[in-house]
This record gives sequence, structure tokens and C-alpha cells, in this order.
Amino acid sequence: MEKELTFKIAGEAGQGFKDKIPALPEGNGNFIGIPIEGIAKECGGRILYNIVAVAATLGLVGYELDPLEQYLQIFFQKKGEKVVWQNLQAAQRGYEAGRVYCRERDHCPGPATGLPTRTEQADLKFAIYSAHGEFPRLILAPGNPEQAFYLTAHAFNMADKYQIPVIILSDQYLSDCYFSLETPFNPLKVNIDRYLYSSEDLEKIEGDYKRHLFTQTGISPRAIPGQSNKLVMTDSDEHDEYGHIIEDMDTRNKQVEKRMRKWQMMEQDILPLNVYGPIKAKTLLICWGSTWGIVKETMEAFLEEGKDIAMLHLFQLWPFPIHQVKEVIKDRDILICIENKATGQLADLLKAETGMFIERKILQTSGRPFSLEYLSERIKEVL
Repeated sequence: MEKELTFKIAGEAGQGFKDKIPALPEGNGNFIGIPIEGIAKECGGRILYNIVAVAATLGLVGYELDPLEQYLQIFFQKKGEKVVWQNLQAAQRGYEAGRVYCRERDHCPGPATGLPTRTEQADLKFAIYSAHGEFPRLILAPGNPEQAFYLTAHAFNMADKYQIPVIILSDQYLSDCYFSLETPFNPLKVNIDRYLYSSEDLEKIEGDYKRHLFTQTGISPRAIPGQSNKLVMTDSDEHDEYGHIIEDMDTRNKQVEKRMRKWQMMEQDILPLNVYGPIKAKTLLICWGSTWGIVKETMEAFLEEGKDIAMLHLFQLWPFPIHQVKEVIKDRDILICIENKATGQLADLLKAETGMFIERKILQTSGRPFSLEYLSERIKEVL
């Protein structure tokens, strides 16, 4: 049998996407079919649902969804990328396959085309809350290339370990900047673990393999089609332990509870916070993502002037590191939240997760990064 993934794709969707479907990985000589024509008829021929169905199966066998996303954007460019984003996550939620998305935040801030090639941090809440239904996700926002290198490796490990989507938030500013590193990236510090069931483990299973097995941790044993003689099934809609689509309330409740148990497990993998400056400084600057460099430079300038000031940089935004942040911000006299956007979304998140209301905010909507002079003046004003 030819090692190739074959789909029946109806109508217009098939013409543009057929040639983009890659070959199966070595060793997976399976034919996988999807009743796309039936789905198309049910949905009135709407291409969107055809593509989401294909996405579910592509994700199951471990394909990247980039060609799929590009194809979706052709059809939905007038509605914007949020249509693409939400529907890819709809497919993601169902089959619990780890996936990493790198999103360069609003290089076109504002409505419609806004300010092309400019920068902004306005998508934090969108990354946390967007999608169909509720499910665990991890959101990381590196502040410099070194963080981006190691956090990306961490993102892929966490995506496979917890079988969740991981979103890496970047922006135009970080993408366009030049940095000097004291030490080069060290690949030896990066450990890759796919968290796959071995063929030997699969053979030990009595009866059929349950792709979405109910477990205490919420993490089901993950295998890929063709790995053994065990049949791997899944569905992008709600399903039972075997992967068959269901509608009954009892199974639905159990599957939601299973997925949400991953939250408790994910707390053990929250990385340490980045805190700079005097440990007990009474003034604390709080930032996230790409503002790391300019906020750190500004803090250092104030320290040279004898100011009692420190900095907290958040690179993991979700699950929010509640206990660590509470420990850092307690006993501070002044908290200043710095964000490159019109509203204080990080300040809102801090209040929601820790109960701490941050009144002092420094915000910017020009589409430009902060400058040392501007940020220094604004900090003096709020102080």
C-alpha cells in the first residue's frame, strides 16, 4: 500500500488543497478517509467545515497545519484571521493532540488595516479566552531571542506532554530587533520528549486502545496511527474513550472533567519568574513579552540614580503563575504595570488571578515600541 494520506475532498475545497496534503511519516502505511462529501452536504457546501474536518485528521497523525491555515486565509481573508484561529482551535480541542502556535501579535494594530508593520500587545485576552468551549492551554511570551529559543523547546514539550495547544506570543518589535548574546544558544540544554506510548506498551494493552482514556491526571496515553496493530481513533467533536462521537451528557461531563484535570498537573511545570533589581524594592515595574528590554534598561537607569525600584517580567501568562506572583508583589508600596496597548489587559489579569488592583498603568497606542526617555518620564509622572 502506498504511504500516502488520501482524502475525499468535495467541491472547491478539493481543487486548492488537494496538492498540499503531504505523505504520511515513514512506517504509517495507512489509508485514512473522511466523509467530506457528506459533511459538505450537511453544512450546505460550506468549505469551512470541510477544512476543519481535514484539520482534525491531519493533526491526529502529526502534520503541521500551516498549509491548512494559509488555505483558510484565502477563503476568509475578508473576515480576518480570528475565523481561522477559532476554527483551528475547535479542531484542536476535540482530538487532544499537542500543537504549538506562534502568533506575531498585531503588526497591524487598530481596526481594519490599522498601522501596517507597526507593533502592539493588544491580543493577550484574545489568546487566553478565544476558542469554542473551555480547555487547557499554555501561553508563553518571550522577551528576547534567548527566551524565545528555550521557551519554544519548552512549548513543544508541554504541547506533547499535556496534549494541548501552546501559544507563543511574539510581536513586530521582537521580530525586528537585533540583540547581542553573551553566550550562544546551547542545544544541549534542550531536552525533547514526545510523550508517545511505545509500540511495546501498546501491545500490552488488553482489548482495544482507548485514545481518550479517562485518567486521574487527565492525560490519555497517546499513540499515532500505524504504530502497532491497535486501532487509533479520534473525533474533533465530543467523543467517548475510544474516540467515537457522542451526544450523551454523562460522557460529555466526564470528558470535560478529564481535560480540565490537566490544569492541576500543569502547575508543576510553571517556570520560575524573572525578577530583576533589589529583592525588597518598594516600587515594582510589571511587564510582559517584548517590553522586557526597555523596562529593564529603564529600571537600571533609575537604580543608578539611587531609586528603590525592581522589575517583574512575565513570560508565562497562562496558566497564570498565581502563587509566584503573589509572593513577588506582596509588601510593595507602588506597583506600575507597563503595556504597549490602550487597555491594561495584564493589570486586569493580575486583578482577576491575584485580587491585586493595580491603579498605576503606563500604556501606549502609537504602534511604536517604548523609548527610554518616554518610559522614564511616564514613570516619574505616576510616582
